[in-house]
Amino acid sequence: MKRLTLRLILCLILSPAALAAGGTWSGYVKLEDVYNLHGGKKIGNILQGATRITATYPIFGSEYVPDGIYKLGVLGATHNRSQSSYTAAIQSTTLLNVQREIRISNLSYETNLAPYITGRIGIMDLETYYDITEAASYLYNTAFVNAMALDKNTQLASFPYPGIGAMVELRNNQNYALLGLYQGNPQQLHTFLYHGYMLISEAGTKVSHFAVKAGAWLYQAGATPNYNNALGAYFIGQQDWRTDSNRDMVAFMQFAYSNEDPKYIPYSLTLGVNSNNIFLNNNNDWLSAGIGKIWLYNLPSEVVYELSYVIRFCDNWYLSPDLQYVVKPSGLYHNATVFLLRLEYWF
Repeated sequence: MKRLTLRLILCLILSPAALAAGGTWSGYVKLEDVYNLHGGKKIGNILQGATRITATYPIFGSEYVPDGIYKLGVLGATHNRSQSSYTAAIQSTTLLNVQREIRISNLSYETNLAPYITGRIGIMDLETYYDITEAASYLYNTAFVNAMALDKNTQLASFPYPGIGAMVELRNNQNYALLGLYQGNPQQLHTFLYHGYMLISEAGTKVSHFAVKAGAWLYQAGATPNYNNALGAYFIGQQDWRTDSNRDMVAFMQFAYSNEDPKYIPYSLTLGVNSNNIFLNNNNDWLSAGIGKIWLYNLPSEVVYELSYVIRFCDNWYLSPDLQYVVKPSGLYHNATVFLLRLEYWF
């Protein structure tokens, strides 16, 4: 393992010819202003931003490593104050609500193990492969990313804390299956598996315009602070169609159940719809609406309503005004109204 990690670092960091030999760069810059207009803990705004840069470098077989792809990613994030001091919502109004830090977001190796079978190992973002609701990509509340019953009952190896893990993917046309093992405390990479682990699997298929996914997880907290052992399952359904006015629309549903002791969030549910070409043509704007609900043990449920409009300009620039209404943040506070304005650049 040490030998493989050293080769990864040498190939991606110390080789200036990596990109010239067929490697690529990709990433984003995201800046936003989140304003809690009413309710929650207190009124006020939060300025925050994040950037991620990933280098992807294909390699060819050698004595030590078979043909594959190396990836190295770095993530940086900052903000001027903590969002939890304002809305107090468990379903955070934005995924960019993270600590000020710079950390490795990807240091992985991928190779084809057999026809239709891909293996990956290293530091990875579990969210890249599991529990993805593609139709919700223009909604910014965390309710529409990973299922809350999974995300909040475990320390998920995902943004902003990708973790060390290994996974196998079987894919044939529209059918696929995933199985992965990740560390249980990805915030502290050095703990690897002796602070618990996450075992997660998923399978899915797409028939015509309908896609379905189902997954299950087993989480052993080990010595991870503030977390307990948990197991659960999730289900995602997506239906897309084209209207007479030449708009592509997608409706989605995501439901998850978690069996944890003591209980925290036993169930979570999200519903939503997305459409393109609202005011512009050529797939340059999108309108999305969603509802997310989490059931809290011995507390009132928290519900979030979100309406988001995204416009693309200058090819890779995106501007997004977004309005959210949170009912009973954390099951304790007054209903909150939040406005978010985000600017993104992808490359």
